[in-house]
Amino acid sequence: MKNLETIWTEAAAQGETLKEYPRPGMKRKHWINLNGMWDYLITDKRILPYQFYENEYFPFDGQILMPFSPEAPLSQVNRQLLPDEVLWYSRVVQLPEGCLDVSSQRLLLHFGAVDQICSVYIDGKFVTYHKGGYLPFTVDITDFVSETLTVSILISVRDFSDTSYHARGKQQLERGGMFYTAQSGIWQTVWMEIVPNEYIKDIRTTPDYDNGQVRIRVRTAFTQSQKSFHTITCRIYQPVFLNEEGLTDALLNNEITSAVIHPGREATIAIPEDAQRSWTPEEPWLYPYSLEYGEDRILGYFALRKCDVQMAEDGYPRFFLNNRPYFQSGVLDQGYWPDGLYTAPSDDALIYDIQAMKNLGFNMLRKHGKVESDRWYFHCDRMGMLVWQDMPNGGSDYQHWFVTYLATLLNWARIPVKDIHAHLLSRTDEDGRQEYICELRDMIKNLYNHPSIVTWVPFNEGWGQFLRRK
Repeated sequence: MKNLETIWTEAAAQGETLKEYPRPGMKRKHWINLNGMWDYLITDKRILPYQFYENEYFPFDGQILMPFSPEAPLSQVNRQLLPDEVLWYSRVVQLPEGCLDVSSQRLLLHFGAVDQICSVYIDGKFVTYHKGGYLPFTVDITDFVSETLTVSILISVRDFSDTSYHARGKQQLERGGMFYTAQSGIWQTVWMEIVPNEYIKDIRTTPDYDNGQVRIRVRTAFTQSQKSFHTITCRIYQPVFLNEEGLTDALLNNEITSAVIHPGREATIAIPEDAQRSWTPEEPWLYPYSLEYGEDRILGYFALRKCDVQMAEDGYPRFFLNNRPYFQSGVLDQGYWPDGLYTAPSDDALIYDIQAMKNLGFNMLRKHGKVESDRWYFHCDRMGMLVWQDMPNGGSDYQHWFVTYLATLLNWARIPVKDIHAHLLSRTDEDGRQEYICELRDMIKNLYNHPSIVTWVPFNEGWGQFLRRK
């Protein structure tokens, strides 16, 4: 069967795409993109691939184009990872001489998303373990880097797809009907950053639209041998319409206010009245800001917008945007690509999809059964597209006669059904329920700052639903 291609397939296959900064809302100057060719091995053995075992070494199978999963045509592997197999990745990165001072700097290794469970080794030593195929994670690998600044990265991945209770969205090993090809392994950008010993770890921005202010909380990180006494200087600049390049120092010429922030404490910063601009799909104004914490410096953005449900003049509850009724017209966006599966072939492809929906008159996308790369939400923020964000569903095999077809009929008949039938809803496993709750919280934390997201969708058609009603 001939693989379908997009207008971006050829450039992606040559490794010419996905070079953009992967986290536009928390941007630093110095970073290293690790997308490209890696060695890979798919095996049913559980030992490190370069270890000597029963008079046999296990060589790698070949090379895979990152960050495309092995099932995706663009990966150049075209092989399905099965639940009883392990997918290994390997790459050696040689850092430039003098770029890292281990006495005053840290080297962070970032993963956009790895489906589903992975372990990370540096120079053959275990560093971290991560579970969950949709969310980013970061590990400090400074103490594992050799004196020659050689970073030997080894990653193992297991993916149970739809044979277990883990979150999987619409992936299925036996694709068909409304379900798509299961995909595995690394499917978002892998990258490194060099930061000071004391650095900004994460940021949470909360707009207070009614009072014309923003609340900002910044958490920091530092080595155990240190105790931080630094404060953070926050500078907010005139609101702008961002292009695909995102934040640059050229946009930071007109400071409208500033404040001193203490790490871990939420600070409230008033926006001057003459500089207040509402974020809407028609005019997506974004406020650039900078954070300076010792030697660390971050560029970010936020918006002044409010989305809630209020009683309209006609006596019905309606969606309100910035205290006005706002009709949301949208489509179900499943985020699959014929050449990259979960991974868009390029940043331009993400932009094209969003702009096409705007051109058709829609102002909302429901991201269905998937969490996208951070750049997709960035483009929705800057282009003015409302987002309903699903939590990817999980659970054991679905009873579709009950959770899809009967549920639709009962909803049409306005007959409420409590979700107390764990077997029918595929949620008998307590570990699966707890994992879902933790990952739902982590998804909201990770995407919290994006003004485009106006609705969280915890369950789809009862797939793996539980405890919605007591």
